[in-house]
Amino acid sequence: MSTLKPEQQGPGLVARFGAAVQDLTGRDAAAARRLLLLGLRAQRARLTLAPDRRLPPARRYAARAAMDAMVRPLARGGRSAIVNVFLPCELLQAFGVAPLFAEGLSCYLNGARAEKLFLHRAEEGGVSPNFCSYHKALLGAGFSGLLPRPLFTACTSLACDANNLTFRRLAEEFGVPAFYIDVPYTRDEAAVREVADRLREFAEFLTLRTGRRLNEDALRAAVARSGRTLDLLARARAALAGKVLPGDVVSASYEVFVAHTMLGTPAAERYARQLLQDARNPRYARAEADSLRLVWAHTIPFYQPPVQRALDFAPGAHLAACEMSADTQGLVMDPDHPYESMARRLVYNSFNGGAGHRIDRLLELCRQQQADGLIYFCHWGCKGTQGAAQLVRSRLEEAGYPVLLLDGDGCDRANASDGQTATRLEAFLEMLAAARRERADHAGKEAGA
Repeated sequence: MSTLKPEQQGPGLVARFGAAVQDLTGRDAAAARRLLLLGLRAQRARLTLAPDRRLPPARRYAARAAMDAMVRPLARGGRSAIVNVFLPCELLQAFGVAPLFAEGLSCYLNGARAEKLFLHRAEEGGVSPNFCSYHKALLGAGFSGLLPRPLFTACTSLACDANNLTFRRLAEEFGVPAFYIDVPYTRDEAAVREVADRLREFAEFLTLRTGRRLNEDALRAAVARSGRTLDLLARARAALAGKVLPGDVVSASYEVFVAHTMLGTPAAERYARQLLQDARNPRYARAEADSLRLVWAHTIPFYQPPVQRALDFAPGAHLAACEMSADTQGLVMDPDHPYESMARRLVYNSFNGGAGHRIDRLLELCRQQQADGLIYFCHWGCKGTQGAAQLVRSRLEEAGYPVLLLDGDGCDRANASDGQTATRLEAFLEMLAAARRERADHAGKEAGA
């Protein structure tokens, strides 16, 4: 995932790099992995030496921390595990295992313009064209040998049933075991106990796979950091209500790393603490009445030019909150009960259970951020999100928040139409701006009367 715009990267530089990775994969997959790692490390150096000064400190740091979280498992091979975005990774940290999460890897392949080959490889391997492209890119990278052989794969049933199919198939490809955490649909303490017991089984599984004993102190410390990080993120969102913090859609995507697979790490806590400081600093967070405040639901097609034009440092609109990095709320992470704490984060996640829980959370975010509207992204292959679209629009518009149902693909360029995205997004923003002007005119007339 690159934070450089095309004009900063030079003509076709990233496209040439992506083509080289894909071409080399067909001849020597291990060499292609080394090339990919070289490119990611070069980008990491650029993020350190020449960061985007338009970004506040927290968002500059997030770009480097997310890059580190991607490079580490790709480089470590046998000390890594392939996981899904919702897997609680505090246990992996306690055992010294680096998580490589599907959705993150696919975004980086897309950012390197290298996703096309791997999507095709997955389909050649029997994966349906209608399957989630994040998972297809991961599967294709596994089938082609780009990924190093992991210790195991592990996933949860959140937020779709495709997880079990993807990670089981990858485990078969690599000849390693797979671990699955099925989260009950019901959201109650009985479900928490069930998931906590399954997480204890996961700890036993990790002991067998790594040959190490669990460091209980390290687990408790990771869970404590998770609690502090989630609290800091919630406080930062509250502090930013009604304000604009300079950013781009890539920065919003990085925060998904922090709020999920990086939870429990010192890097995640450092980001969240800095974000709260930035949110309270008038040098960065400003009250700009003319900027439309938007809440984004589901994944973000960060690579699409019309999305970048509309939302990257744009004076007219900004992302006030994103669902994927705000899917837990008000949870207490108790380090003395680490398994129950991690289980509660899964059971009471807004993506667990019926669509009503997601809708309630989106309404909370819209109210907190004083949102002008919601963009609900219907990512290709995500049946749960697509199925809930009309319910979301109905409930939120009832509550006074206009909704744009935006079809597209967060990973596969072939399924994305820049023209259609630009037309629909621009029209939606124009409608919101007109509605705001109308409210202001009405308020002015009432004040004059």
